[in-house]
Amino acid sequence: MIQVIERFHKLLEYISEEPQKPRSLSELAEVAGVSVQACSNIVRTMVKLRYLDSPGARKGFVMGSELYFLTRKEPFKKYLAEVAEPFMSRLAREINEFIVLVAECAGKRYELLHFEADSMVRVFPGHSSVSESLFRTSTGILILAHKSEIEFRRFWECETAEGRGAFRELDYAEALKNCAKIVADGFFIYEPAAKSEEELLNNLCTMAFPVFENGCISGALGARIPLFRFSGARRETIVRQCRETADRISREISL
Repeated sequence: MIQVIERFHKLLEYISEEPQKPRSLSELAEVAGVSVQACSNIVRTMVKLRYLDSPGARKGFVMGSELYFLTRKEPFKKYLAEVAEPFMSRLAREINEFIVLVAECAGKRYELLHFEADSMVRVFPGHSSVSESLFRTSTGILILAHKSEIEFRRFWECETAEGRGAFRELDYAEALKNCAKIVADGFFIYEPAAKSEEELLNNLCTMAFPVFENGCISGALGARIPLFRFSGARRETIVRQCRETADRISREISL
């Protein structure tokens, strides 16, 4: 048991040197001084406990969210919010709509930063921003879409059909196809149908764009816009500007 704890510590120490750099299983096995098969058992447990995270199948392992969640010594992914703030400030001025930056922590959606429409109020929510299931927001669904099938299934099976948000009417196979499409498109837009003038005025369109760090998803940039303001040329402009902003943030944190 003591040896397992020592190996657990060695792996955390090694990963923490470059938390967002993917490490292969064979590389981790060498650090721990064990066979790949033995290391696989340790790493599987570390992923389950969220000390490590896997950006996707055969993409290695990076630091998970649990250490941030346990220590709370500084805001989760503070560096990401600080890098993104000037880019999001510019975007907020350009489109004058609600925009938000989120990341996953301990299996939940964390708001790192948002701007309110019409007011240019910048908000760093800090630790009080744990929200509901990732399935219940467009930014959360986009993050889920970039997970491996094994990880996605774990989230899927933990949710009731009603709790799966935009995926609530899909079966598992259909949900996987939608995830593949989201990854291929490079964004996700949830646009409810407006069956009346009242719904057109009151319903909201939500969208999400991935923020990558060295090729691995680090968070999502989201926007929330009334349906009546999301059409024609304005729609195309907003999608383009949001996507460009997410790309700029990705490049900046990947330097």
